[in-house]
Formats: sequence, C-alpha cells, structure tokens
Amino acid sequence: MENTTAYRLYLAAGKNPPEGSIVGDFKKRGDDGFLCEIYLNDDEVFKSGCVDVTTTVFNDRAAIYVTTGMLEALQQDGEVERFELWHELGHIASGHYDTGVVDDGSAPDAERLLREEMEADSFSADSVGRDAALNALKEMLKVRAQVDKRLNLNGTEASVKAIRELRARIDNIKNR
Repeated sequence: MENTTAYRLYLAAGKNPPEGSIVGDFKKRGDDGFLCEIYLNDDEVFKSGCVDVTTTVFNDRAAIYVTTGMLEALQQDGEVERFELWHELGHIASGHYDTGVVDDGSAPDAERLLREEMEADSFSADSVGRDAALNALKEMLKVRAQVDKRLNLNGTEASVKAIRELRARIDNIKNR
C-alpha cells in the first residue's frame, strides 16, 4: 500500500456550493494522470446507503461524494470526517473496487471486506495520525451504539456484527 504522503488534499473553503459541484480533489505527487475529485452530492451518498461519504471508481478516475454536513465538518477540520475522507482514498489507492454486493443471493465475503476496511483505515491513519484515527473510530463506534439503542436494534445480528467490526478496526489501529 502506498504512503498517504504521496497525496495532497485540496478542499474548497466557500460556503453553500451548489449540489453536484466539485468541492475538492486529491492530487498524487508525480502522477499527473491520477484524478480523484470530491463532489458535493447528498443524493449520491444516500442512494449508496451511506450517511456521509461514498466512493465510485470509473475507468479513468475516482470520485468521492460527500454530503453537505460532511463538507461543512471538513471545512471546520472535523477529525472524524477527515479520517473518513482519507479512508475512502485508501480504498481507491488499494484497489478496492469490488463493493462486496453479490447478485446471486449469497453472502458477501465478510472477511475480505473487513480486511479492506482495515487497509483503508491504516492508509487514513498514515495521513491523519494514529491518535486521530483511533479517536475517529471510537466516535464512530459510540454513534453506532447510540443509533442502535435509539432504533431498538441492540443485540440484533446486524448490530452485533457492526460493533464487532468497528472494535476489530480499532484494535487493528492500536496494534500498528
């Protein structure tokens, strides 16, 4: 996996950009052909089943879509949001193009998907720092537990699996 110092993040500072506009990009040092633009697109994020950010890889470029709330938090140096953004770039840099969605009704390869999440976490931690990565993952775990409690999902298979995966991701960063 490449070191994140090979990448630079450029983010728009303006307030209230129009939906669908480019609000930033990642540049890769020494690779003028690398293109990863960041778009403000709430609909694209929600359509993918995500809350703050999602990534799409095309033949010639990658796109990261962020919500209005995510962009505002990034512009205010939100630690969790910055971790999430670099995490998405980690998926791109690592070649994680398969979403794990299986058309034939069989279960996705959960072990591979968790390994890829950990790889993207490590990539992000190289950029934002180990402590910031741990804080972000712990905050994500806290929010997940609060949402599951509010929605009365505690103890369900999906809740238990998601919390175990977040704990494994935290342990992975702790043990680096």
